[in-house]
Amino acid sequence: MNILQQAARRLERLEALDKVAKPLAGAVGRAVRPRVMRNLLSGTDLGHPLHPMLTDLPIGAWVMSARWTPPAARPPRGPPTCW
Repeated sequence: MNILQQAARRLERLEALDKVAKPLAGAVGRAVRPRVMRNLLSGTDLGHPLHPMLTDLPIGAWVMSARWTPPAARPPRGPPTCW
């Protein structure tokens, strides 16, 4: 078992997280109980899941902003280079 698996197992066993997770799970369950909300979040009306769009769009924007930061905004590192 590697270090990440060990860390995940320790987190799973933390009972302090249960005190927060149980009320939160109940609130989320009540919020998505109406069929309209479930259909919206699952992407039923779109014909495909909504989750990838909600996660991939911000992640892609963040990665592209890091990639396309203008050279003037970066600290100088050695001789100038061309793109």
